Amino acid sequence: MNTSREEIIGKLRKTRSHVTEQRIAVMEYLESVKNHPTAKEIYNELKRRGVKISRASVFNVLRFLRDQGLIREIKVADENHYDARIEFHPHFLCKVCGRVLDLDVSDVGFYHGKIPHKVEQIDLIITGVCQKCLKKLDTI
Repeated sequence: MNTSREEIIGKLRKTRSHVTEQRIAVMEYLESVKNHPTAKEIYNELKRRGVKISRASVFNVLRFLRDQGLIREIKVADENHYDARIEFHPHFLCKVCGRVLDLDVSDVGFYHGKIPHKVEQIDLIITGVCQKCLKKLDTI
């Protein structure tokens, strides 16, 4: 997504709340990845990068960013995954490897413009077996 630190700080300032290094670090990480990490994965990666942050702070930051509309929370089974791409797009959950992948709206032929209500968020998760896992299964 290539969002700069300055752009992230600008997004955080628009919330009229404190701009903290922890919030910046979580946003920078989410903006830099295409996978949809869990809170535990985010915590582990930030610690690996030397960011001073606790597990509780990661959860608090994620809740804040979600509530402010800066990230999406994708509820899959018993874990939540996080995505900095907030515009509507469906997801694909691989039941073999557990990865959550982005899909293009045109891939599923979904148009929500005719819904006669104020739509704030749509969560569409398609479950199956991803291409990577299919290839592995074919070679077994």
